Amino acid sequence: HEGPEDALVKDFPLQLITWKGKNRANSTQYANPWLIEVQQQTLWINPQDAQKRGITHGDMVRIHNSRGICEIPAEVTPRIIPGVVAMQAGAWWQPDENGVDKGGCANVLSSARITALAKGNSHQTMLVEVAKA
Repeated sequence: HEGPEDALVKDFPLQLITWKGKNRANSTQYANPWLIEVQQQTLWINPQDAQKRGITHGDMVRIHNSRGICEIPAEVTPRIIPGVVAMQAGAWWQPDENGVDKGGCANVLSSARITALAKGNSHQTMLVEVAKA
């Protein structure tokens, strides 16, 4: 689906990936305050990519593509490679009055196309851009 060879990379140069976190099973326990203390919903971004965009650790960032918009805090970390950003899977969709997701739900950025092998959603193939909110 979408990747670095895609023409969309001109407008959306970052590859968004998601991971399974330690504080919930998919979306189960998303709203549990004790488990939110364990790990908050943030966007991991490499220091090089953050610097290019004027983003510092803790800034609210807008992750967007042609399908949707999320706003969550940035976690600037060298633990993710340049050109890739990441957030934990399973966040609830929490739209504001303008439809901007404030929960960090990666599904608002993913395609409705299914994968060839598993016939599931293509949540690891999202091209996005990130800016300070």
